[in-house]
Amino acid sequence: VGKGDIVCFSKNDSSVIYGTEGIYNVYKQQWTGYNGKVTWERTGLKATDVYAQLRRYTIDMKKSNFDADSVLLIHKRFFKEPLLGMLSEKVMADVDTQRAIYPQFKSFSKRHKIKNIFPNIDYDGGFSLKGNRFIGEGTSTEMAIVKIYRKDTLKLVASSLSYIFRENEINSQNAVITIYVDKDSIYHPGLIFSFDAKKNELALIRNNEGMKLSPYYDTYHRLELDFPYLSWKINDPQILFKPIPKATNKKAIFTSMDYFSRSKYLELQGLDMKNPLQEIKSLSKKVNDRNFTEKEFADHIRMSLPQTRQILLNLAFKGFINYSLETGQIYVNDKTFFYLQCSVGLKDYDVINFESNVVGEDYNGLLSLLDNNLKLKGVQEIFLSDSQNVAIFPKDQQIIIKKNRDFVFDGKVRAGLFLFVGSNFSFTYEQFKLTLTDINTIKMRVQTDELDKYGNKVQRDLTSVIENATGELLLDEANNKSSVKRIPKYPIFNSKKDSYVFYDYKSVFDGVYKRDNFYFQIYPYTLDSINTLTKKNLLFKGHFVSAGVFPPFDDVLSVQADY
Repeated sequence: VGKGDIVCFSKNDSSVIYGTEGIYNVYKQQWTGYNGKVTWERTGLKATDVYAQLRRYTIDMKKSNFDADSVLLIHKRFFKEPLLGMLSEKVMADVDTQRAIYPQFKSFSKRHKIKNIFPNIDYDGGFSLKGNRFIGEGTSTEMAIVKIYRKDTLKLVASSLSYIFRENEINSQNAVITIYVDKDSIYHPGLIFSFDAKKNELALIRNNEGMKLSPYYDTYHRLELDFPYLSWKINDPQILFKPIPKATNKKAIFTSMDYFSRSKYLELQGLDMKNPLQEIKSLSKKVNDRNFTEKEFADHIRMSLPQTRQILLNLAFKGFINYSLETGQIYVNDKTFFYLQCSVGLKDYDVINFESNVVGEDYNGLLSLLDNNLKLKGVQEIFLSDSQNVAIFPKDQQIIIKKNRDFVFDGKVRAGLFLFVGSNFSFTYEQFKLTLTDINTIKMRVQTDELDKYGNKVQRDLTSVIENATGELLLDEANNKSSVKRIPKYPIFNSKKDSYVFYDYKSVFDGVYKRDNFYFQIYPYTLDSINTLTKKNLLFKGHFVSAGVFPPFDDVLSVQADY
């Protein structure tokens, strides 16, 4: 048969091979064709932009499908040169442009590098075409990779077994994510990846399936990040951590990587004889490696694979291991050994946990790509030390976290029997101290000799407050953030400059003592044991100015009988 077109029809679908020629065997009802062209026009792609050039192929005319080996694909949107591979074609009933999954093409080459597959986005991986869907493919040993750049700097890498590329989007149901922050990173073992090219916006989504339950691991801020939805317009210098749009749950939790809770450790064990973390450590020691398989662990604990997988998933969700459901591979994270050491008192830890609750469509966290600071909203209170009774109440419920859990804020600090109110406050994690730069007021309480009905000493508020102060609050020894070692002198407050007590209250002779000429100037001082202060040890050296009633003189300010 000379050169012409071959058409195969089905209900609302058809396939055409253009400009082909060949031989038809009537007895076998078989067509052997040479040359020709197949387009993706019925999937909505232009015939001039996407098509396959056939060489030799065979069609069983009794069937509605055929395969053609060693065809050349021209795809002008993604590739500059033709690709060699296999074509599969089939006609199907009742399909439309969006639902059409044929023609299909699979490249013989396992890796293709495509620069700027979308602006500032590169792709490296395998390739196939199913209908109008460009499928990016990888293997368990060599994942398909999407790289996202901002101002020519690599900011995010996504690795997956499979991506779907369309005209204006990229999607993956399970992508390993690494966001680069200075020399550190924010990592997640498996998220839904969705890029919208029209909005130039990336969304990373956690749901309740597989490793998506796991938190992010942020080695720059040294935090585990537990939030459901990340949004980034990739030309913008900030990434938003948010609730799922229109969801009722608006909570996100940001937990120190050195956090430990004995109750959570015991919760892992439940009613079992041995904690699963101990079993993980035991097997790791036995094989002399942090890598092993789910089968090895199942044999080690003498449980079935389904039971073992439930244990492993729970440990993976909480960050103790990395676990692949696809391959069964396990990697033991540092957190496992850290928790085990803390459980027997061999390692110091902290209790720092930032909980964010927002309203409306507001974000929980904003990561700046300019200075790497993480701004949190909806943070009502922060407990730095439960043993030392130190808590923070940020103004406007906002804080800014810097490298290694250092953070800045305005607002209130409650430490023992002191309440500091002011601005330009900062926390330094390594030194485990608060620097209180602009203290507006210090309100104080003292223990009295009175006892309540439970036998505890009654506390009384002091009438006077200290104003215009600067100082630092040492929460505990830097290597005792857990306060496991009881050191009674902490917390310690060091006043760094002169501060003042004024007497211009309305309740004191109708405010007759004006603060410009009637005050007590307190010299810098140090107060320890501020959890247990009494009026006997609350003494401040300073200078008294009495509006000319007396010449100014040095004195010691103490708590009076009426407080």
